[in-house]
Amino acid sequence: MGEPKDVVRKDVRTIMGILCKVYPASKIFPFIMEGTKTKNSKQRAECLEELSCLVTLCGMSVCQPTPAKALREIAVHIGDRDTSVRNAALNTIVVAYNVCGDQVYKLIGNLSEKDMSMLEERIKRSSKATAPAAEQPPSKI
Repeated sequence: MGEPKDVVRKDVRTIMGILCKVYPASKIFPFIMEGTKTKNSKQRAECLEELSCLVTLCGMSVCQPTPAKALREIAVHIGDRDTSVRNAALNTIVVAYNVCGDQVYKLIGNLSEKDMSMLEERIKRSSKATAPAAEQPPSKI
């Protein structure tokens, strides 16, 4: 993760997918969380994106040691100066919001006013983007 070459990054993503089939995602989650603590911003962003995928596939039960601790650690990255890290953190929390709703605000705890406004704006935009798609009637074949 965090490799500049797309081919390598794609292969790592594939390996992560296979690994989740062999090993419980809740056991993999803490290792990926460790990757978010590195100096390399590309690696932090990739790890946050992978966490987002795990939450999407497995729900909030994958967040270890507790969902509250995990989301607080992820929310710290909303204030990152690197745009890709910031966006990945916001997207991961939006995925958690889509899974568990307003409870995500309680789990995150206190955020700076700036970070909270960015998060609320992203959640609003994501709900607008998913609402029209959900309201469309199924197409006839």
